[in-house]
Amino acid sequence: MTKPLEPLAVDALYEEWVRCWRELDGMAMVDLFSDRPEGIVYQAEEFPKPFLDKEKLRRYWTSVPRDVIERIEEWDEVSKVALPVDASTVILYVLTNTTLRLRGMGAAISGILRSTLVIHNATSGQARIAHYHESRLLKLGLTVG
Repeated sequence: MTKPLEPLAVDALYEEWVRCWRELDGMAMVDLFSDRPEGIVYQAEEFPKPFLDKEKLRRYWTSVPRDVIERIEEWDEVSKVALPVDASTVILYVLTNTTLRLRGMGAAISGILRSTLVIHNATSGQARIAHYHESRLLKLGLTVG
C-alpha cells in the first residue's frame, strides 16, 4: 500500500522546483521526478510530444541552461491550486509570471506560464513529480461568439 502524501512534502518539492527554475539547476530538476518503472511524462511548451523517460529529461535539462535559456529575469507566482486525487497523489496547477532571456535572441519571452504538476509518493517513499505539463498563455485576441 502506498503511504499518504504529506502536504509538507508537496510544499518542499514545489519550493525546490521553483528554485531549480530560478537557478536553472537542471540536474536537481531531474531528481525531482519519479522513479516509477512506467516512466514519467514531461511536456515542455516547445515540443509537440512529451518526454516519457528520465534519460530524455536529463538530456533536455542538460541543454536548457547551456544552450537555451540564458537567465530567468522574472519568476513570480500568481496563483497555485492543490487538487488532491487520492491519499498519495496531488495535482498542483500554478500560474507564474515569467520573463526568460533566451540565448542568441534579443527579445525576452514574457508572460504567464501555466504549469501542472502531478505529485505522488514514489517507490523511494519521497514526493516526486510523475507528470509535468507547461504552456504559455498567449493573448491572441480571439473572440467566441
